[in-house]
Amino acid sequence: MVFMVAVGGITRLTDSGLSMVDWQPIYGILPPLSYSDWENEFNQYKEYPEYRYKNINLTLSEYKYIYYWEYIHRMLGRIIGLFFIFPLVYFSIKKSLDKTEFKKILTIIVLIAFQGILGWYMVKSGLRDNPNISHFRLMFHYMMAMILISFTYIQYLRHSHLKENRISISLSTSWFIFSLIIIQIIFGTFMAGLNAGHYYNTFPLMDGSILPLNILYNHSMGIIENLFYNQATVQYIHRLLGFILLIISLKIIFDQFKEYNLTSLDTKLAILLLAQFILGVITLVTCVNIYFAVMHQVNASLLILVCIKVIYIKKISNK
Repeated sequence: MVFMVAVGGITRLTDSGLSMVDWQPIYGILPPLSYSDWENEFNQYKEYPEYRYKNINLTLSEYKYIYYWEYIHRMLGRIIGLFFIFPLVYFSIKKSLDKTEFKKILTIIVLIAFQGILGWYMVKSGLRDNPNISHFRLMFHYMMAMILISFTYIQYLRHSHLKENRISISLSTSWFIFSLIIIQIIFGTFMAGLNAGHYYNTFPLMDGSILPLNILYNHSMGIIENLFYNQATVQYIHRLLGFILLIISLKIIFDQFKEYNLTSLDTKLAILLLAQFILGVITLVTCVNIYFAVMHQVNASLLILVCIKVIYIKKISNK
């Protein structure tokens, strides 16, 4: 599933997400096989805004490149769904699943299906007058991926024999860090959807200032619109949350260093937070280099998983 997130990131960063202009969950398994099939697919794409406003000079071979990234992304979704459907059917026939496990697996399958629906809902926003997808729909699509990954990982933890791990941070602190990570990821998706990473590619200053008030408020927008639509404001919030998480990570590493406990799970969480900050800075100053951007996105998924494990272990130890 984390690999699926990586492919989704590449699909977005290569502007491939709108290359397939229809959604056929059952019949859309095979890609175009003949030259006439490709011509027909390409002609359908030409009818939509992305081609008319952004890719008017796109050739058929270039279209195939973006098409295949979106195709792979969709096929991976189907494969992941079948990975859970087939075992559920098999073990149900064998009557070797109790009701609790059946409901858990069925929930995962429902989440996968809903993720596919959200993906198409997101794509549709870019098939109208504006060739850019809604950054809110992108956020819902990505956050549903995080929910799916998290729920599946929790089922794995339920059946794992977890070793004792000296975790210094409290359960409440773990939840606080998790909440900050979620908010940070949400604004990260806004950054992606608004292409805000291509603005102000300097660090640590932004527009030559630590607090560039002249760009953080657009008088043509209201306060809410500035928070969620102004590229400068969204980037600044994303930077600020990154700094806060950086300070938290350094504090955890320093405390664990004093306790000679650098192999603890919360230290690993802190190291991932530190790596996420560094990857974010590199992504920004390289004007969203695709390799660093994908690593930044994948590391966010790993952060969620490790944070969930910390919370899970703390909850068990507090019982």
